[in-house]
Amino acid sequence: MTNSAARMTVGCVHTVGEAITSTGLSLRSCEAPNQYAPVVRDPYADIAEPNVEGPCISQTEKNTTTFQPNFNHSSGVRALRICGGIDIKKRVTFQSGLYIIDGGELSLNGNGTVAVSDAGITADGVTFYLTNGARLKFTGNGSLNLNAPTTGPYAGLLFFASRSQTGVAHEVLGNSGSITQGAIYAPTSAIRFTGNSTTNGCTQVIGYTVEFTGNSTLTSNCDTGNVREIETNVSVRLIE
Repeated sequence: MTNSAARMTVGCVHTVGEAITSTGLSLRSCEAPNQYAPVVRDPYADIAEPNVEGPCISQTEKNTTTFQPNFNHSSGVRALRICGGIDIKKRVTFQSGLYIIDGGELSLNGNGTVAVSDAGITADGVTFYLTNGARLKFTGNGSLNLNAPTTGPYAGLLFFASRSQTGVAHEVLGNSGSITQGAIYAPTSAIRFTGNSTTNGCTQVIGYTVEFTGNSTLTSNCDTGNVREIETNVSVRLIE
């Protein structure tokens, strides 16, 4: 926490190294940050990355308002492959399934060329798999209402960035209407919440680095979410 304007309210803070905080830190369940804690285990480490397969949709198909899987993926779920990224400039719906973003950017009204009220993504039971350098770029020029699947091989994963991707930065600048239910999982990539981003729902953020700047806000409540538990401060006890 780099200046007095930074604010964070959480139950507890666990850091593998030291914690540099300010008076803006409010802890509800701990008296102080737990420093030099054990490394947290990756809750999704056992999930195999999806194979990149299936036909790429055409540029004309990218202009639709409803996306739906068009083939049976080897993982056992229905899937759709989008090559070269896509910038959504209208209100669109992704039907349940796996969406392979093969290169490019998955963005929403990236340059703000249409009104914020005219752009949005609704997705229920969806996992977006980012591979071959693909990255998120949500600039806040539209609303998000996204829900990860509750069952199947990718349950709990809303965004799954390939573990082979390094040097990639995913940007999230949501707005007050943004809801994400599920994990933003990019264990080898950077995740940046910037500007006036506001994201609500049961949101897990797992990245190589995670950065909050500007007036970014992340509110997460997973009491009834479908994500896996992130185990912190785990200990082993031997009983004779």
